Amino acid sequence: MTEIIDRYLPVVAIVGRPNVGKSTLFNKIIGRRRAIVLNTPGITRDRLYQETSFDSVPFLLVDTGGFNPTASQKMDSLVVFQVMEAIQEADLVIFLADGRAMLTPFDQEMINLLRQKGKTTLYVANKIDGPAQEDNIYDFYRSGIDQWHTISAEHSRGVMDMLTDLVGLLPGEDESEPKEEVEAKVALIGKPNVGKSTLLNAVTGQNRVIVDSKPGTTVDSIDSLVELEGKKYLFIDTAGIRRRSKISKLKEKFSVVRALKSITNSQVIFYLLDGEQGLSDQDQRMISYIEERGKGLVILVNKWDLVKKNKSDNKPSLYRRQLRDKVPYLNHIDIHFISAKTGYNLRKFPQFINNIKEQWLRRLPTPDLNSWLEVVQQAHQPPVYRSRRIKFYYIAQTREAPPTFNIKCNYPQGLPKSYQRYLLNQLRTAFGFQGVPVRVKLQGKSKNRKR
Repeated sequence: MTEIIDRYLPVVAIVGRPNVGKSTLFNKIIGRRRAIVLNTPGITRDRLYQETSFDSVPFLLVDTGGFNPTASQKMDSLVVFQVMEAIQEADLVIFLADGRAMLTPFDQEMINLLRQKGKTTLYVANKIDGPAQEDNIYDFYRSGIDQWHTISAEHSRGVMDMLTDLVGLLPGEDESEPKEEVEAKVALIGKPNVGKSTLLNAVTGQNRVIVDSKPGTTVDSIDSLVELEGKKYLFIDTAGIRRRSKISKLKEKFSVVRALKSITNSQVIFYLLDGEQGLSDQDQRMISYIEERGKGLVILVNKWDLVKKNKSDNKPSLYRRQLRDKVPYLNHIDIHFISAKTGYNLRKFPQFINNIKEQWLRRLPTPDLNSWLEVVQQAHQPPVYRSRRIKFYYIAQTREAPPTFNIKCNYPQGLPKSYQRYLLNQLRTAFGFQGVPVRVKLQGKSKNRKR
């Protein structure tokens, strides 16, 4: 399971004119082929984004379409627009040029734009496949930029050195988080028109964000510092996340990047459902994504006033059971019913947040854990692997946020998924952890034991 750290997630955008190798570099950095790579200008029209990391530093990598500032065709002008959006959102920009084609007027115009915007930028000449082509870089000094990386994304030449410099330039948490101490950072996530902006306005007591019945009004993430019961919380209102096949507007596409970024930068997620529409496949995918990111989660069924008015089966217990019957992993997630319009249950928000954060940061004593491990082994013995019984020796909590446990055993590779689920369920039964993901990792015996 991937280690998740509650920290700021910077955005890195790759920009440049068509056919300079942006998608090839994108695939090289993330370590797999996701962007389409063909030797044809303009293949990448839409932004691709992927969470990745280098040297244990995570960031959100964004691939953009080719930049052509003098294009008259409609599609190319949209590519220009999306690149401008990427520059605006990015914490760092990789400007990629074709090292074999020398500096072009298009390159120069893009460089001038980046300098005007004041963005932290790595200037990179791609397709430098060997020392014989290194002299090509001297032509790029005409741009006024005296620091250029020479790489070959296709052959991995120089990419590691470039990434080392990249992570050194990324902003840290102190540069990006609000300076004022807050009790928790809470992101409001959900599909368009479920009432996120209405909820934020209700919590803050003022109209901080535009509210419209038309889906997709919010296209950016909006931070609001809110004081509740004497404690300050940072609420982040995000744009609605739709299935990618239904995203048509470029602004909406980049709003997804911002929403994903907000999830990583938060501690507690309020995931809003429309009470009348219920749980969709897209909701399930997003809840699974939040779980993977290791965040505390509360599901808020909004518009409950309309459900009570229009439906006969409007009991919260029945609704909650139907949701959990549909998606079994919701059993450990709190489901609450609210109305952002009428204010129903909004006063309980501090309780919702504090309960989740307490579980998210909880650390258990090692003796208690090992006593529990002995009990669960006796109640249900581990299976046999290669004619030998699997034995557990020791368990310890290695970290919190989210709670992560390491179990030492003789044959970790032989423990079936069903028994791993048994351990996880028993751990939750014994110690709680309601509303937060729990990681259980298996580790084999040390091979360097003394005889």
